[in-house]
Amino acid sequence: MKKPTEEITPEWWAKAVDVNLSHQFFLTQALLPGLLQAAGTAAVVNMGSITWALPATGVLPYTTMKAAVVGLTRTLAHELGPRGIRVNSIMPGSVATERELRDVMTPEYEKQVLGSQAMKRLIVPAEIARTAMWLCADDSSGMTNQSIRVDGGWT
Repeated sequence: MKKPTEEITPEWWAKAVDVNLSHQFFLTQALLPGLLQAAGTAAVVNMGSITWALPATGVLPYTTMKAAVVGLTRTLAHELGPRGIRVNSIMPGSVATERELRDVMTPEYEKQVLGSQAMKRLIVPAEIARTAMWLCADDSSGMTNQSIRVDGGWT
């Protein structure tokens, strides 16, 4: 839900932090003992968004938290890398999930998305999942501290 800056309350802001950022840090923290046992093959994949890189209004807490995912990823990559744990993030654009198609993807928004992307088709959830799997696989063992944009060339 969009909200002008002057209407954002501390509670609204705190919810944005909880929904978009806190769980990614605390999950990594909780899994750290197991990640350290798997050092050398362990990988963390955070989920961001390209939204913070686009001109947008009414979504300040969301865009701020998604930008923070990049900072979280970079800091964790440098803290955990020497201990054998890779940390990357995925920054999707508009993804044609059931919820997105039902609640967000109006004909006008679809036209905006496709008009902004280099690829003139919708990104599907399986593409995000395959990117996450690749970031966890040995095929990407030399990658850490990266935020991969899966946005059809939007940004």
